[in-house]
Amino acid sequence: MSLDIGDAISNGVDSVTDRNGLVLFGVFAAFGLVNTVVGQSLLTAYFEFLRGSFESMPPGTGMGGSPFPFAPGSQPTPLALPLPLSVSALLVFVLAVLSEALRIVGIRVVASDERETIPAAATERLGRTTLTAVLAAIVVNVAVGIGTVALLLPGLFLAVSFYFVRPAIALEGVGVVDALSRAWELASGNRVDLFLLLVLVWFVSLLASIPSTVVTLVSPLAGSLVGVVVNAAVLVFGIAVATDAFLQIRDAEESGVGAVSADSEFFEESEDL
Repeated sequence: MSLDIGDAISNGVDSVTDRNGLVLFGVFAAFGLVNTVVGQSLLTAYFEFLRGSFESMPPGTGMGGSPFPFAPGSQPTPLALPLPLSVSALLVFVLAVLSEALRIVGIRVVASDERETIPAAATERLGRTTLTAVLAAIVVNVAVGIGTVALLLPGLFLAVSFYFVRPAIALEGVGVVDALSRAWELASGNRVDLFLLLVLVWFVSLLASIPSTVVTLVSPLAGSLVGVVVNAAVLVFGIAVATDAFLQIRDAEESGVGAVSADSEFFEESEDL
């Protein structure tokens, strides 16, 4: 068996708790705070837009003249800023792209042998790589979404099959089509193990979400802040687990040995540039 689920989880935990993992956690926590503020601002602006559109309808045209059907504060948005809807939507798009860039850097940091400093190679060709990752994410999300709507099993099958798209882009520098093909290739013969790994990561995420959910019942503001911290830790953990699993399977494919070489080819190539 080329994938050791226990090692992937264990190495994922180790990657979160070493110095570079803590740096990544801090970066993703800061990003998560900004993302939460913008997301809540977008939600607030959208409801205000709906309210204005609803209340401007003339009486007698459907719901015109009736009270707005959503109570104020029905969606807790304690971190929302009074941003226009268009500005909030633009910021959400920009942050989505930035999120891909941070994930690429996170994968490269985890894959490196360096544990005390962020390797310079982690940000090489970042613009082009991020664009590739964004396009690949759109393709994968659409495919998985269609598969899930059509029937749940095809969606799960595609999610597992394309699990390694982002690591392939980050560490092997391939394009969208090659990344999809490479992910599919590495998943072949390992789909059951990858599915179990995804379930474990999902279960960890579910357990981690409980504190913020409970705190939100008492204080939406505190709940939002706790959620930012928890989500950052879960995100770094998920990146580390996926990267370790990718390196395990790739190493087994290339050498026939189950042991993982944490120093990926990406860093070897970067040193020659």
